[in-house]
Amino acid sequence: MVRRIVLLFVSIVLALRMGNSSARKPSVELNFGQRTLIHHNGARQNVMKKKSGPNYLKGSDDVPAGMTNVKQPGGSLTAGVGDGQTDDTSAIQAIVDHVAGSNNNKVFFPRGFFKSCLYSQCDKRIKIAENIFNGSPNTAGLHRDHAVYVKGFDDLEVKRNFARSWPSNSSGGIKARNGKNLWVARNYLDDVSILLYTYSKRKACLYDGLKNAVVYGNHIVDRTNYNGPKSKLGYFEPHNAGKDENIRYSANVFEIIGAVRNSTKYACIWLTSGNLSEHHVYTDNVYYGTTTPVMLEARNATASYDAGNIGQEIKDLYNYPAYKLDIPPY
Repeated sequence: MVRRIVLLFVSIVLALRMGNSSARKPSVELNFGQRTLIHHNGARQNVMKKKSGPNYLKGSDDVPAGMTNVKQPGGSLTAGVGDGQTDDTSAIQAIVDHVAGSNNNKVFFPRGFFKSCLYSQCDKRIKIAENIFNGSPNTAGLHRDHAVYVKGFDDLEVKRNFARSWPSNSSGGIKARNGKNLWVARNYLDDVSILLYTYSKRKACLYDGLKNAVVYGNHIVDRTNYNGPKSKLGYFEPHNAGKDENIRYSANVFEIIGAVRNSTKYACIWLTSGNLSEHHVYTDNVYYGTTTPVMLEARNATASYDAGNIGQEIKDLYNYPAYKLDIPPY
């Protein structure tokens, strides 16, 4: 089933890097609603999706030099509409495919509502950084799913993204499953969750479990679903299959906003299944404005904190604040 989402793209640049090296041969799939790989002439390209700057605050949609505007792609390409009603999937896919084979290898998304999501399957060396995922409240008649959904990855970094207005449940947030070597760091998630999963391995390219994952320094705001197991941060094995190995959680801050007298009574990290001995949660996961470690939950077991800390290497690597932006509401 194809999943649709109305997403406000605000002057976002999609850069397709064509260069390969013998040491690193990156590949990625970026898919706006459909589940097919973005290839050009059989080649797998490295795609970095990064915003240019919030120039909607300046009242300008000027297209930077050397970029293709999805609303005015030129030639025989069909333009994306971005009106929140039109399914732009095919148009955007064709534009990305075309741009991947040209020297003008960047795609520019001006202001608008695009039915789309960021989806990646079975690719390596992916970086998703500095994006604005500002979900529209105009969701009547739409099935909303994750802002970012990645699976079968090897070496994936999701860092410094801003996300808002996705459901605070299993349909929302950043979802990663059946992969290895994952970093989710310094994202600012306003009522948006981080969901880690292991499913049954149904494709050869999927990893049979989740291995070597770091969830570090994210700021997660919870406004609507305080006791929901999928409203903040969690790991889940719905099929009781696969193997979870070396998953670490550190320096995440949980801000609970609303009619609550004591935010520290709500669990924030849910390890509902899996091998708890492979989930290393450190005491620097705290409630916002405090040094109080957050409550942990697990299924049919007692979750506990690890002694020590995640290590200086990770701290140095992500020694900067979460990606909190002043984005005007709808």
